[in-house]
Amino acid sequence: MAHFNTKRRSSFQQKSYQGKKKLVLIYTPLFDRTPWPGLEYSYNFTHFRGKPCPVRNCLISYNKSRVKDSDAVLFHARDLPSAFELAKIPRTSRQRWAFLVHENPFFSYKNLSEYNHLFNWTMTYRTDSDFFVPYNYYRRLTPEELSTIEEPKNYAAKKDKLVAWMVGHCGKPRDHVVQQLSMYLNVTVFGACAKHFNQTGNHCRRGSRRCSSLLRRFKFYLAFENAMCVDYVTEKYWYTPFDHDMVPVVLGSNYGPEVAIPGSFINVLDFKSVRALAEYLNYLDANDSAYNAYFLWKTKYKVEYSLPVVWTCNICAALNNNSVPTSIYHDLGSYWGVNTCGKNQDKLDNLLQGVVQSGTF
Repeated sequence: MAHFNTKRRSSFQQKSYQGKKKLVLIYTPLFDRTPWPGLEYSYNFTHFRGKPCPVRNCLISYNKSRVKDSDAVLFHARDLPSAFELAKIPRTSRQRWAFLVHENPFFSYKNLSEYNHLFNWTMTYRTDSDFFVPYNYYRRLTPEELSTIEEPKNYAAKKDKLVAWMVGHCGKPRDHVVQQLSMYLNVTVFGACAKHFNQTGNHCRRGSRRCSSLLRRFKFYLAFENAMCVDYVTEKYWYTPFDHDMVPVVLGSNYGPEVAIPGSFINVLDFKSVRALAEYLNYLDANDSAYNAYFLWKTKYKVEYSLPVVWTCNICAALNNNSVPTSIYHDLGSYWGVNTCGKNQDKLDNLLQGVVQSGTF
């Protein structure tokens, strides 16, 4: 397994190369879409948000007939052909095959053990991937942006509701957390699972103007992942709460600074009990200064809401760096298996112990 995560290493920060350009072949669709959204042109492998990549000696293609000429071949996990078909694709010893996946292992819908010995690189939301491809990024504000920051805002103003949760997949351990939390404070549940919480009158079509107006009235949003998989932080954290000035209350395996904005969230697993969490949320509800502290990150950082394609720059750099070792994933099934989805499960079990044993859910 290779260990040269280009998000954290500086060895690829080189000048543009001369000579024959490296060819990146995007072999599969992305959820049945070709070309991949935001990756229609070679420009996307030489520039990032309009700025040139450190290494710009690359081209991309979607023409499978060029597979023998390709230096890297990209495959999206959910659109993979069978392992038998992949094994028949002609490849050279210098070629790198890259495995891209954003769904957690429970939703990969493939027996990835069948794909052992095929891939050289991984491109996932895991921070130990060869190319870190999270659901979203954040960055520090530039000096110019810092100079335009306005006076502190009272984010608690005009918020007359406490906790919102939009959820369509029921029967997960997170349901137990919400069930117990609802014993201590008001949680408004939207979506298909609302009926499981005896809330059938809540209607909010995601993305509608009415729904956005309603969500802005809430102080907190439950950004609970559906599985405790390593580094799995999805749009539940990145979009709905930040788009509506709510503080995300998160539940997942990891919310370190590599995957989430420091100071922007409340982590369920930091509390000894759901009751302690509820008491803290009630405290913030009554204390505007303490509540507003969860928005101070806006004076330091900025969320990048465009397609996270910085990995394209990193791939081009890697292909032009002869010191990058040749490696292969001999056990892809273990690397991306459900065995990676139990991190912090013990903390969650301890948090829920009283609810499960009492039979209240």
